[in-house]
Amino acid sequence: MTEQARCCRELTGSSKGASPFDRAIVLGWYDGPTEGLVRCGTCNRVDRFVMLDSVDEDREVRIFSMAPLPADSMDRLEEVLAPFLTPTWPMWVPLWRFPSEADRIRADRAVDALMVRGEAPEFVLTTSGLLDEISDVKVVSGNEAGQVHDWVSWMGLVRSSSENA
Repeated sequence: MTEQARCCRELTGSSKGASPFDRAIVLGWYDGPTEGLVRCGTCNRVDRFVMLDSVDEDREVRIFSMAPLPADSMDRLEEVLAPFLTPTWPMWVPLWRFPSEADRIRADRAVDALMVRGEAPEFVLTTSGLLDEISDVKVVSGNEAGQVHDWVSWMGLVRSSSENA
């Protein structure tokens, strides 16, 4: 049974359910995505995601902040990278290999320029797959985001015993 797609704007009013995100560009990877951009399949809003912590490495449950970016951010990033790297959707994990060091530097600068256009995180979510199912969601203020030191506890979760070892 396929769950009806929902909009990212509905995330803060609900928790567990199908992910609203239909595309991702992953810019950081450590045993799974750690940073990048996602796009809502309903309203096309683009968010920057950043992994804040992991709850259960065995099940790959991770905590991500979600911060809005300008609507054209994903398209602009694709335009910068596409001459050198072929997009693979729905989740594109570009290997950071370029014909020259100058091309890599230009790509790095373009990514940096896009990321600084972002706003403060608006919500934090837990998931084992950004394009699959969202386990929980909480609204976070910009001030609060800078003050939280234990995202697992803040989300009301308990770290798995293998994580505590």
